[in-house]
Amino acid sequence: MRIQLLGDNCSTCSMLKNNIELAIEREKSLAEFSQISDPEIFVSYGMMSLPGIAIDGKLRSEGRLLSVDEVVVMISGSP
Repeated sequence: MRIQLLGDNCSTCSMLKNNIELAIEREKSLAEFSQISDPEIFVSYGMMSLPGIAIDGKLRSEGRLLSVDEVVVMISGSP
């Protein structure tokens, strides 16, 4: 699984980065995690607001600070 945080260095993006890292740790996931701050990439995903999360190349969230629990649900594949 490849998880990408789509965002710059704003406070919301930083908090979401922390929540993603905690969720990966909690789930003991072997996910590959990276942060992307290139506006051209944001456009390629059709994003309208930051931050965003893409999983395996598909935009799953944008414009929200997800909690650790919400990220866990997202990466575990639970509904």
